[in-house]
Amino acid sequence: MRLSVIIPVYNAGRYIGTCLQSLYRQGLKEEDFEVIVVDDGSRDDSLIQVGRLSAFHSNIQIMTQKNQGVSAARNNGMKKAKGTYIYFMDADDYLMDATLGQLLAVAEAEQLEVVRGELVEVDQEGRFLRDSLRFEQRKAYARQLMNGFTFYENIFQGAFYCWLLLLKRDFLEQSSVVFNEQLAFLEDEDFITRLIVFARKAMYVPVVFYAYRQHSASAVATMNLKKLQDILLVLKSLKACAEQEKWEIHFRKKVRTEMSEVFYILLVCLISPAFYPDRKIFLEQLRALKIRPLVLTGNWKKRERLCLFNFGGKRAVRLLYFIRCMINKLLHSR
Repeated sequence: MRLSVIIPVYNAGRYIGTCLQSLYRQGLKEEDFEVIVVDDGSRDDSLIQVGRLSAFHSNIQIMTQKNQGVSAARNNGMKKAKGTYIYFMDADDYLMDATLGQLLAVAEAEQLEVVRGELVEVDQEGRFLRDSLRFEQRKAYARQLMNGFTFYENIFQGAFYCWLLLLKRDFLEQSSVVFNEQLAFLEDEDFITRLIVFARKAMYVPVVFYAYRQHSASAVATMNLKKLQDILLVLKSLKACAEQEKWEIHFRKKVRTEMSEVFYILLVCLISPAFYPDRKIFLEQLRALKIRPLVLTGNWKKRERLCLFNFGGKRAVRLLYFIRCMINKLLHSR
């Protein structure tokens, strides 16, 4: 079997039909791929929707589990997968027609371990919003064979999404890397960073194949204490990668840059009044981990504005500089 598609589902009844139907417009024969749907304890009609489609497509398998999160669902799906390549997909997104087959063909022809394509952002109704950020910069590396270190340094550029990757199953198994089931936020960045170091044959193919559905809620609006704890876990994981002296220095520097981005997600969230009571606890945990803001290059004001544009809003622009200084002082105090 050429491909296993793993789709965790949790209360995705509104979108799962579109998601699954898009898989059957990829120019692939049904006997060439399997679809493993892992229901993570949905309370809506997701399972009914999947069941209806499975009556017409014999390559759909349905797994159920108690609500454990997307990471556990993906890990359980991997255990069942039989395809030469594995592809993870989110239940509320869909694929552009006749694109996944192109990526799979390149992967097979080059015997690649990792292949990355491109996304387009759409709204909740599927209307086009914008192309992927940094698409043009990545094009300079199109169809070049790279090892994992070079791939990480030049291709991801902050866009750590597992659903943009085709992964060879035996490569995954030999690496022994799985998703951290403690994480429900930034789990893709953690997984990819730990996995990519084992890759010897990776390639970027500039095919726009994934429609990433944007939802209206902002990142801060959906933040909670669990997600902030996840940020700390991811920072700890990235720090461990950055300190591996056996790995290439350019990779380690890039990981430190990514750490700075994750750090500022946490910093801007701490601006929110909702987290005032817990701010001291998080600062103490950061200090215990010996994690500092790790910006190596770039303009502070530009970075602050970018961070706030994504997570905080214009009202917080003047506050960020003050809070950055305050947190730096607290982190470095004894």
